[in-house]
Amino acid sequence: MNFSGLFVLVILQSVCVLADNKLKVSIYYEVLCPDSYQFLTQQFCPVYKKIGSSLNVHLVPYGRATHKFIDNEWIFTCQHGPDECWGNKIQACGINEVEEQDAKIEFMCCIMNNYQQAATTTQLNYCVHHLNTTSKSVLNCTGSSLGTNLLVSYGNETHALNHLSFIPTIIFNDNLTQSLDIQSSILHNFYDTTVKYLNDTSETNNSFLVSSRLSVTLLPTLLLFTYQFLMH
Repeated sequence: MNFSGLFVLVILQSVCVLADNKLKVSIYYEVLCPDSYQFLTQQFCPVYKKIGSSLNVHLVPYGRATHKFIDNEWIFTCQHGPDECWGNKIQACGINEVEEQDAKIEFMCCIMNNYQQAATTTQLNYCVHHLNTTSKSVLNCTGSSLGTNLLVSYGNETHALNHLSFIPTIIFNDNLTQSLDIQSSILHNFYDTTVKYLNDTSETNNSFLVSSRLSVTLLPTLLLFTYQFLMH
């Protein structure tokens, strides 16, 4: 690839980065946990309605659980008992039903709004309309290898963080160390902490964003220049 082609490629990559300037928020939680309920219903869910378009949310319904492969099957042990394991699997299967982030969040928030019933078919029936599917479809998943594998995957992801000391744990942009440093602020003042993080990130990348916007403006001219250059 010559210099001109490489230059245009860099510009195109800059445009892509500019278009995806969102904060990734990973939420490690469990469905029958009072602290998970408190954070999700009092902090995250109300804030998501305000600034959800600025967030790329990754839900991980597993918590302080374990899983072991015994006698050719996966055995789960959850902090709040077997019902929680099943409730976590309902969440895993539910959010796997759709691609749209808003639908996943609306379903999760609806379920967790009554966390004492979060592991029941009653609450599933009440909330499943957010997924534009049926309770039967979600329950078919929970009773199959798909549901089990989804929960194992979430468990492996959670355990890879070296056994989180508190649930829920919220991680910004996959930066565990930095997120743990501000974890109390995230849990108790999610809106202000998130907005500050977004603003700080924006300021840090400000010069890059300015150059990217300039690149967008000049892109047609640069493409024409490159085409003419290559034709000679």
